[in-house]
Amino acid sequence: MIVTKIRAGLCGRNLMELCCFDQGDVMKTWGKSVLGSVAAGALLTAGLGVGPAVAAPPTPVGGSFPFECANGTSLEVTYSGKEKAVINKSGVKFLSPGLKATVTNVDTGESATYTITGTLRPEELDDGNTLVRATGRNLLSRPNPNPNELYLISGNVTFVVDANGAEVEPFSGPGRVVDVCEELS
Repeated sequence: MIVTKIRAGLCGRNLMELCCFDQGDVMKTWGKSVLGSVAAGALLTAGLGVGPAVAAPPTPVGGSFPFECANGTSLEVTYSGKEKAVINKSGVKFLSPGLKATVTNVDTGESATYTITGTLRPEELDDGNTLVRATGRNLLSRPNPNPNELYLISGNVTFVVDANGAEVEPFSGPGRVVDVCEELS
């Protein structure tokens, strides 16, 4: 599934699932951490950030998946738009131009639609952890130990995950955070 952004590939359930990029080894374990603009929270494999920029256009994506919130709310996340991973000598950047997600409470029918066109930039740190920079609007689920929390992030936010996808440093920065599970409960 990420949060990244979607089950389509790279993304995990975390919207990572929602905005998943099917990039193979580009991600280690972040698939269950972020659905960010493209769903986010991915860990890079060694040596990934030394190639040339990827010039291919964004790839159309779409689909849906269930999301169970920690507060007991059952959601259905439906997404469509485009996604792309750009790899260059400074690392990887995940883009999601035109990506939208509609999140629906399956019990009440209440829903909210979010434009999640932000970017995610994972950066491997010297200690083996990964710093994730989320800019713009991203739909993210919290990394372990809180994977059943879903947030709309806007602005500039960073967080750190370890090699197992566990949260080391929580979301921080000059951004706005909306608890989607709470909003739709």
